[in-house]
Amino acid sequence: MIVRQVARERESTRRSFPTSRNRRPALDYRRDLYREQVATAIERYQADSRNHRRLHRGDPDLNLPGRWVDWEIRVPAPARISIAWREQDDRLRTGARTTLAQQLKDAHTQPYDGEEADWPSWRTFAAALADPQLSMAGLSPNLWGIGHSTPTTAAVVQQDGTIIADAPRRLAVLDWLNAREDANRPAPRRTLPPS
Repeated sequence: MIVRQVARERESTRRSFPTSRNRRPALDYRRDLYREQVATAIERYQADSRNHRRLHRGDPDLNLPGRWVDWEIRVPAPARISIAWREQDDRLRTGARTTLAQQLKDAHTQPYDGEEADWPSWRTFAAALADPQLSMAGLSPNLWGIGHSTPTTAAVVQQDGTIIADAPRRLAVLDWLNAREDANRPAPRRTLPPS
């Protein structure tokens, strides 16, 4: 009985795989199988690529290259931070992680009291300050903020003019905003780093 079962399995295997004389699947069949596996792998890669683009879609001028992201949180919503003081942070990025957590959990928010925020002017002005505590954070999808951070404090001004800080009245960001107002909101091409 076992002999018949083994003989039937061999026969079914022969029928499912086209074989040549040495009992290996025929070359054409193997090629077709390989092409099918490659096509499946390509489709899976393209689907993953589409999902990645859908998740990280946004204004390309405001996205940070991955090498400049010091810490990110993906759940429940993506958030990331880039800090200018990364050399002073430890290898586990504890400062960046803490700073991002401060801005996401129980953060103090207030609208900017000045005129409507001019994002290119603010972005360029903050960069021209060359402050070692400068940071850039994406706290919500497609909305970036630039501000001041240390391992224990954080405050950013978002594109919509909202100030998000770990405590009310973080002076460094307000000082920067006032200095920009005193300079009559210089256009990005006219902002020079301090000498």
